[in-house]
Amino acid sequence: MDLPEPLHDFLLVFLGSGLILGILVCISLFYILSNSHFVAASQLLIYVGAINVLIIFAELSTYWFP
Repeated sequence: MDLPEPLHDFLLVFLGSGLILGILVCISLFYILSNSHFVAASQLLIYVGAINVLIIFAELSTYWFP
């Protein structure tokens, strides 16, 4: 499959962040099942939100600032 490099990199970043998001959501579901609702909500807000935004910003900033 011959994709242009920026599109290929975008797909890899999108799939990678989706994988990280899925893993962290599954861990949060484990916390909910063990009745630790505050820990589950904290993990969703901190890790899933902030870390994924940071990863996407770091990967895509190479196109604006080479």
